[in-house]
Amino acid sequence: MTPTAGRPVVPAPRSGRRVVGLAGLGVAVAAAGTLLALSPDHKQPAGPQQPRTVAEVWPDAERADLAGGLPDGPQYSPVYFLDAKTSLGTAPEPGGTDQRLVLRTADGSVRELRRLPVDGTPQFGGFVRAGDEVAWAESVSDADGSARTRMWIANVASGGPARMLTEDTGDVVLFNSEYDMVIAGGRLHWVSVSPRARRPPRSGRYRSAGARCRYATSRAPGHCRPGRGWSAPAADRPARSSSATWTPSR
Repeated sequence: MTPTAGRPVVPAPRSGRRVVGLAGLGVAVAAAGTLLALSPDHKQPAGPQQPRTVAEVWPDAERADLAGGLPDGPQYSPVYFLDAKTSLGTAPEPGGTDQRLVLRTADGSVRELRRLPVDGTPQFGGFVRAGDEVAWAESVSDADGSARTRMWIANVASGGPARMLTEDTGDVVLFNSEYDMVIAGGRLHWVSVSPRARRPPRSGRYRSAGARCRYATSRAPGHCRPGRGWSAPAADRPARSSSATWTPSR
């Protein structure tokens, strides 16, 4: 380097020292962050909220453990609980040719209420209780695939056989609601669709023994969803309320 008159000579910086200095600064910053993270006063960010337990949501709920099968072997599927340990449910018979509707009590004993061939794709739904009487809808399919529904009732305390109320039910509509069927004033009420080909309004309401639910045509879907294997009101089949009367068994 050629010196210039009147100016001091400043040596050029060395790149190696600058790199070493920056690396040392990065190590120091990382160490400080680690110390802060490990400090007892440092709060970690909150994670996702954990789901509430059953006991937290329903602290007064009665719970029970139930066996998954019947004493004769087949799997038991409860469909309607009378209390935490007593229920109505379905189970095939051991040979697999029939489907059974049974009452299983708290002591594990089983009472058969109905037995239907599995070839008819039997379905049980719309369970409703009044005192010791429990009613339900029973649907089977014919050889041509059309469904037939009957209304049945049984006394769950007396031990007597189930009794058919009526087979003149129409095309029953079930929405998996507690108000699908209602017992009021000594009558069993349900909703079915009329076989007449009349076009109703685009949407409307029907009422059966205090139960209200919106139904709709295919042009205006409603907020009720039919249960599996049961019919919903069609655009050319208006809904109607039906009922049947019976004498309670003793």
